[in-house]
Amino acid sequence: MTLCRENSALSDLLTEAQTVLGRTISTAEQEMLVNMHIYYELPPEVILMLLGYYRGEKEKGRSINLAYINKMANSWSEDGVRTVADADEKLLYLSGTDKLWDKVIAMTGIRHRSPTARQRQMVADWGRDFSEDMLQLACDIMKENADKPSLKYMDSVLRRWKKGADHPRPGAGAATEFYRRQGQKSRRPPARQALLRPGADQERHHE
Repeated sequence: MTLCRENSALSDLLTEAQTVLGRTISTAEQEMLVNMHIYYELPPEVILMLLGYYRGEKEKGRSINLAYINKMANSWSEDGVRTVADADEKLLYLSGTDKLWDKVIAMTGIRHRSPTARQRQMVADWGRDFSEDMLQLACDIMKENADKPSLKYMDSVLRRWKKGADHPRPGAGAATEFYRRQGQKSRRPPARQALLRPGADQERHHE
């Protein structure tokens, strides 16, 4: 690439990228990395950190590709990531959400896969608003009522709780008890009419 020959920083970036990935990178991948630097305005050291994250995820057996990393680079750029310290903060956040994601996958029995950006944010919100016991309880409710494991169903349960809807306490049979009580509420008879004052019935007969 002519641009790389004229720019030593870009040339060094591509060389180091191959070292981080442990392989030769294609022309399309070279163009992607150049775009991260030129258009997303990410410093070479931040781009290399992204590539290191990508390689680490691949080594863990997770389904991830460089197109996903490119989207991350775009997101980081929009969030103002410009230094190694900024990138470290992002990676620390990713590490926390990845651990919670693994726990959610284990709870639900959903086939293990890397979360999308939207799923990652959803699970991060769960971790901020609820304890792991409550997440397990929401998962139990999902399993009792959904045809198949569904993060969307689980999210709907948690959203209701966040809005203040009644929810059970964690414990054995809590999900069943929760829906038993919900069913009782729906079957609850209407409030009785106010009692007539003494003598009102007799007055009615005299009218």
